[in-house]
Amino acid sequence: MKVHYLYLLLFLFSCHQKENFISDFSKKNNVQLINLSEEVIPVKSVVDEFDDGFLEKYNFSKETGTYDNQLDLRKIDFIKKDNNEHTRISVPFFSIDKKYCLIQVNTYLQDIRNSNVIYLLKNDKGIWKTEERMESSLVD
Repeated sequence: MKVHYLYLLLFLFSCHQKENFISDFSKKNNVQLINLSEEVIPVKSVVDEFDDGFLEKYNFSKETGTYDNQLDLRKIDFIKKDNNEHTRISVPFFSIDKKYCLIQVNTYLQDIRNSNVIYLLKNDKGIWKTEERMESSLVD
């Protein structure tokens, strides 16, 4: 019985951590999350953007089948505006050794995607820093 409570506590703690991680990431990297969409970018979509060489270099797993793609938007700091702009974000996807993380951010204007950015973050002594910012301007 105690084991079930422990798993529940760990689950709740890990869920809250994702949202805090995203809020901290957006503040530290000056990423404006405007009218954050409830539709989260699936981790599989983020992983599919990269070839095997990249994933191996940074120790990311291609296995995303059981990855939790849920976010509680109430726990993420974002800007609410009365306009046609909105942002979609992925759940943070950590490397196997937890040294790197990928986060994808798409911004839309009137339902047309106008930016697609994937951030490769590196854990430097407990502080997550942008290692690389990969951007492409795309139109759906």
